Amino acid sequence: MKNISVLILVFSALLTMTAIAQHIDEPYEIGDWKDFKTAAISYTFDDNYPKQLDVVVPMFNEFGYKLTLFTFTNAWNSANWEKLSEAVEQGHEIGSHTATHNNLSEMNDDQQLEELAGSKETIEENIPGYKVHTIAYPFCVAGNNDLTRQYYIAARGCSGQIVPQTPSNFMDISSMIIGSEGFETSEALNGRADAAVSSGGWAVFLVHGLDGEGGYSELASEEIQGNLEYMADNDSNFWVGSFGNVFKYLRERNAASVNEISADENKIEVELTDTLDNSMYDHPITIRRLIPQDWDSVTVWQDTLLLKSRIIETGEGKRVQFNAIPDSGLIIIEKAMATSNEFSATDKAETFNLIRNYPNPFNPSTNIVFEVRKTGLITIEVYNTLGKKIETLFNEVSNPGTYTVKWDAREYVSGTYLYRYETDDISTTGKMILIK
Repeated sequence: MKNISVLILVFSALLTMTAIAQHIDEPYEIGDWKDFKTAAISYTFDDNYPKQLDVVVPMFNEFGYKLTLFTFTNAWNSANWEKLSEAVEQGHEIGSHTATHNNLSEMNDDQQLEELAGSKETIEENIPGYKVHTIAYPFCVAGNNDLTRQYYIAARGCSGQIVPQTPSNFMDISSMIIGSEGFETSEALNGRADAAVSSGGWAVFLVHGLDGEGGYSELASEEIQGNLEYMADNDSNFWVGSFGNVFKYLRERNAASVNEISADENKIEVELTDTLDNSMYDHPITIRRLIPQDWDSVTVWQDTLLLKSRIIETGEGKRVQFNAIPDSGLIIIEKAMATSNEFSATDKAETFNLIRNYPNPFNPSTNIVFEVRKTGLITIEVYNTLGKKIETLFNEVSNPGTYTVKWDAREYVSGTYLYRYETDDISTTGKMILIK
């Protein structure tokens, strides 16, 4: 009986560690890290020190980088739920650091369950709609891994190594202590980041208190600033992502299958799938595909969502690169129509933020491209010629930039349709002609 139990535990561990087999049709590639960066870097912060929220989060926002705050829920530094919620809205990760910050290895299973489940439940209650997927062990000491994986997909320890592209134990991912007890200067951090580049791996940094507020292995925030500047200056090498998102990426990358459904001179259809739990594994992975030389401009859709894409010139020709989430719908890569007549200066006049739809006439879909000049609520609705609203295509608060929405009209009859574009201070309409 004892031997059977051991075999079950070993088999369970192998299932956790082994990457699920993938199938990738040629000529597709999946980046080892997001945007085909050479290495991944994650900053993780423990123990709820105030300057993590007041100083470091704004610093990361300036660079457009994301971090992880491992939060305990019932220990000496109270969680600031308002600011933690704001950090979540800005794209940062909140992970568990247990409830009471006690050593899990010194607890029985029932006590560990209270720490693991209680912390997760408290965070999710105080940040409605948010789901906690990762944990950092107090004192870097794991407890019962089988209990931990019931609640979390990944756990952080601190054995001090660069993490390989696929770590051997998802319940004890290595990190490096930063500050007076470890790597204390931006130059030292830069060196660790470079080591991750050399191996194509993942550097996870562990930080506590900052700038005189106490805590284990205290660090000056200016050293973080210097390290982030180094990463920005060497942007092609480093993906700076939260602990959870980097872990999700590597799991999805290993499990993904890319299957081309069809391809012709104007359009390519492809499926991106995996066998992971979509409620947890929802991070985009980066795909590249060789495209015909005469495709000077490309649009990429996943279901009805327009994906950001770019064309990269390589020795083998042109490649389109984009980020897509497995199991989120059919991906369509289209040769874009010439836009020189569609994006004229008159379309971008100061009085209107809207650029007209293309193609027009169309069948069965058309793209509505609009320019946002100031942050605000943007609404785009489609009407028939009787003035009846038939669809809302877009209704979101948007920052300045250029956006595209696609209207798929295959269920409608041929004829003229109107789109209405509204902001807080602008309302205008445009005409679309569907010909079947």
